[in-house]
Amino acid sequence: MAQEQLSLTAAFSALFDELGRPPDSDGDGQPDLPVPIDVHVGVISGDMGSGGYAVTSCSNPITGDDGVLQSQPARGLAGCEEQYPRFLSWAEGDDPSALSAAFECAARLGTDGCPFQQPLAAARKALTMHASGANAGFLRDDSVLALIFVTTHDDCSVRSDDPRATDLFNSQLDLGPLGLRCFTLADDYLEPVDAIAQDLHSLRGDRLDRLVVAAIAGIPRDVDCSPEDFQCLLDDPRMQKVIDESDEGGGDRVVPSCDQPDRGKAFPPRRIVELVADMAREGALAAVHTACASDYGPAMARIGELVASGMRGACLSRPLPLDSEGFASCILEETLFSDDACPPGRIDRGAGPEGRRCQICQRGDGRALLHDEDGRSLDACAPFNDSGDYWEYEVDRICPLTGMIRFRGEALPAPGSVVRIRCFVGECP
Repeated sequence: MAQEQLSLTAAFSALFDELGRPPDSDGDGQPDLPVPIDVHVGVISGDMGSGGYAVTSCSNPITGDDGVLQSQPARGLAGCEEQYPRFLSWAEGDDPSALSAAFECAARLGTDGCPFQQPLAAARKALTMHASGANAGFLRDDSVLALIFVTTHDDCSVRSDDPRATDLFNSQLDLGPLGLRCFTLADDYLEPVDAIAQDLHSLRGDRLDRLVVAAIAGIPRDVDCSPEDFQCLLDDPRMQKVIDESDEGGGDRVVPSCDQPDRGKAFPPRRIVELVADMAREGALAAVHTACASDYGPAMARIGELVASGMRGACLSRPLPLDSEGFASCILEETLFSDDACPPGRIDRGAGPEGRRCQICQRGDGRALLHDEDGRSLDACAPFNDSGDYWEYEVDRICPLTGMIRFRGEALPAPGSVVRIRCFVGECP
């Protein structure tokens, strides 16, 4: 894992360049993307201990690092401080290279952690239970939140609802080889991925467009899938967990998903991909890249694009026109990728050549607004004012100049659908 930490820290500047130095492709003197006002960067490990059982290299078998933001890099790193703030900060006007230099040290935690890695449980605890305690101040309600998992192993987060789940780590129990238990006993001892996903969803509520979830994990280096095609990644034969009966494996581990001379071995990260896929289905911006590449720069640059997209998606390029009641004089129409019925919060406008056309109801439609700008009845939208399934236009401190569109409840567009907005300004003479 030491090599992966080096690759991550070396590539961090690619991520921050995308955010702190956005391009000006049209040459108008203005950046294509909003520059963040300030940035918090925190590092956690996947070491959550081993339930108190003695396991090689577990220095704290009871809690491990417990999802607490790490401030001490590995010992003996040239040019690094012994201690860093609990999380790193950058504000508009600061030198981005200083943040990159600090991250190069802070993210190098060494390789002495517990072999049972629980990055999903660590992330959940860091951002929920510790959010107002050990990690207070890191998480802001109005920020774009990016979770980036970097690992060469799959997740082994034990169940939180059964204290016996840590028996998984007890070498005195006849539960099979320790190196296989996270695979062979997953159904009984590991936390369901969707339970962790649900807790992470709650961090952004109905604003999952402001949540980025990405992984740099043991995906085969030459996999013929895009970083966003999670089912393709999961279906790759090398992503299936098979007991390694080779002389090297000895039946004590699963077959590596990649084995590079310059990187070492990585193992199929199925649970991590499943979590990222779950988050994407709910509306988060998500991607999975390989940890088996020698250069993480392209992966980090792409993740930076996702974070920038979350920022860009928050603020509109121009303000929306308002009517006399303060509602946006706009029609928001979603084209589904299939001919399925329109979900709640919408009026069915019929099937078109691209798919089913669904007009998403704006707050107030059917009550304050009885007809849309095309003169069509909005009566069918009335019940959604009570159920909370609608979109609304808001101008707040996040987007004080142009405002943003917020989707509430079931009105959140479906993944893969196309959303278009038409706005009307005044009347033609």
